[in-house]
Amino acid sequence: MMHNKVHPRGMINLFRRLKDEKYVVPEFLSTHPITDGRIQTINRVIKESQFLYRDYPKLKQSFELLKKQ
Repeated sequence: MMHNKVHPRGMINLFRRLKDEKYVVPEFLSTHPITDGRIQTINRVIKESQFLYRDYPKLKQSFELLKKQ
């Protein structure tokens, strides 16, 4: 995210939405940590790091579509 200058706060919003879904993949079956772990990591990165970010209209549009579902 930081390399591509995507603000990590948007990822937190995405992971919170994914967390609210009815199905959950057990962490041991996943190649990524459960959503709570991701949210904690991103919050830590936001607090500990300085980074630049820019707007990505296409990414924002995709997220807006996701929120409507």
